[in-house]
Amino acid sequence: MTSEMSETLTGRTTRPVTFIDKAQRRPVTGGVRLPAGTLVYVTCRKAGEFLIRIPGTLLEQDVYLSAIEPA
Repeated sequence: MTSEMSETLTGRTTRPVTFIDKAQRRPVTGGVRLPAGTLVYVTCRKAGEFLIRIPGTLLEQDVYLSAIEPA
């Protein structure tokens, strides 16, 4: 089973978001800032909080509902 299968919605960001590679075992020291309109996979964590991930990468970020919209 691929990770895409567990992600519930494909969306796009409504504002610039800085993504990090959470798979790294060391402390995060930087990130990749991407513009509004970036396509992402979205997984609901709990009411109003979501995990978004760039397709084909391990870059992800926790965001609130206001940072994403359906694609």
